[in-house]
Amino acid sequence: MCTQRVQPSVLSESSRCFSLDGLREPEAKPERDILTGIFFDLDDEDVTTPKSHRQATLGLVLHVLAAYEEVDSVPARKDIDQSCIFWPHYYGELYIEGGASRKYHSHPCFEDTQMYWRQFSLHQFYLYATEQFLQAMIDAMGNQPEGVTMARLVELMLESDFVEELERVMECKIDGPADLLDFFGAGDSPRQVQQHFSCDHPLSEAQVYYQHSKVESSKTPVTRLGRAFTIWAQLYAKWRDSDDPALLNVLVRANREWCIGTAFEWGDQWLDEKPNWSSALEGLVRDFQSRHNEIYLNKGKLDAAWFEVLGGCFIRVQDLKPNFRSTRHPQVATILQDLCLLEDGGPHEVLKLTAEGYRVLTEVITARS
Repeated sequence: MCTQRVQPSVLSESSRCFSLDGLREPEAKPERDILTGIFFDLDDEDVTTPKSHRQATLGLVLHVLAAYEEVDSVPARKDIDQSCIFWPHYYGELYIEGGASRKYHSHPCFEDTQMYWRQFSLHQFYLYATEQFLQAMIDAMGNQPEGVTMARLVELMLESDFVEELERVMECKIDGPADLLDFFGAGDSPRQVQQHFSCDHPLSEAQVYYQHSKVESSKTPVTRLGRAFTIWAQLYAKWRDSDDPALLNVLVRANREWCIGTAFEWGDQWLDEKPNWSSALEGLVRDFQSRHNEIYLNKGKLDAAWFEVLGGCFIRVQDLKPNFRSTRHPQVATILQDLCLLEDGGPHEVLKLTAEGYRVLTEVITARS
């Protein structure tokens, strides 16, 4: 039996090398090289192809951060989703704190993957608007144990003053959702609408999302229904007639599941029938009720019961918090720091490429070109 004791100071010293933090030490470079090759699909010629979306996604992170360094506006790790996904891949811009955004030009070898991140962003906005509408329904139900009828639910939703807010923000009469679609240029060139309502516009999807709900802004809607309809109408105008290959692929793969194609169907109906707000809200509530039942009952997701309908009355069950889904990019940034491809730092410190990071970016571009 070994009775020799190890001094705490020895354990403390060795932990520097045997913990994950030790990966950043100079003597761990061989291990970092192996992990970098695996992580970036650079270790096997069979997988180093333009079809590797993981490789392209990681390459895009480095490429976007390098672009930010060129304009001397490097983002902090906590802002990586906004700065490295929504701005560059959805709007084609670089986020500049306190100033106008700057154009971002991706490398052609990343084009296919960037298109899918654009669709990811689009569907984040669509989902956020959809959840805002759902929570607006739940808010209107209140805490009344007997619930509210469909007619009363629609009345209460109209009493949220979202129509008045939209008319104030748009500075025009908005008698129904068709007027809102016209405001955003539905029927015009999708590219033209995308350029007009880009990231710096106060009514862009991102500005609507990031606007704090407790701030009374004269330029951006803050009510739940104001946000929902502003984003839905804008997405319709920007993408309904788009021939974006990634969008068309998503619509086919989604089949009848709710996606941006669902908003296209709503928009088509609004333009054809020109309903007033009361009729539009009732139609949407019925669609949400049907979808809610499908998820809750048919798919067996019992934790997704937000409301129930008994005797024709809507009863509140629980609230939800509309928000974006995780992109995993904050975790990616931490891994890139562990691999010494980005300078070390905390969530509030900027993400700058190291010399090794630039070398790997060059290798990825070369491998894909």
